[in-house]
Amino acid sequence: MCSDFVMQEYFKILDVISQYDDRLLAIKGWGVTFGFAILATALKEKIAVLFLIASLSAFTFFILDLTYKNYQNNYYPIMRNIEIMCSNEKYLVGTGIDYGWELANKNEIIIPNNTDKIPKAKPQDFYDGLKKIPAYLPYAPIFFFGIFLWIRTERLHLKENNNESSV
Repeated sequence: MCSDFVMQEYFKILDVISQYDDRLLAIKGWGVTFGFAILATALKEKIAVLFLIASLSAFTFFILDLTYKNYQNNYYPIMRNIEIMCSNEKYLVGTGIDYGWELANKNEIIIPNNTDKIPKAKPQDFYDGLKKIPAYLPYAPIFFFGIFLWIRTERLHLKENNNESSV
């Protein structure tokens, strides 16, 4: 069984993970709001470089988002280790939030008798976040729309300059 100190650590880690969720939501909110505000200003004022700045800001917020998600995911191996340590031979005792999700996905409740068979959570590499498409979704429209409009605006300026020079 686990000591009270270990259980306190477990639930503190759970609180930290929840706080990261709040921060990640704020980062996404700021990133999308800031990006669309710059795009709207660029469209209204017809300033081509602002399209590029909007794309750059979306990319920057995306990297910040991935960094924070990486920090958050590095708490899961600690949580999994406590869950393994606090489990008896057959059942989860008191903990199991992380490993419990994995078991629920497989419609299982019982931990194998041999804890060596329990899959260990590994720290997430920064680039693992790049494989997750939902991480891109809030930023992708701003990034691609900004690049597209910047290229389009630059081409229109080139055509206008060529037409003026030929006259």
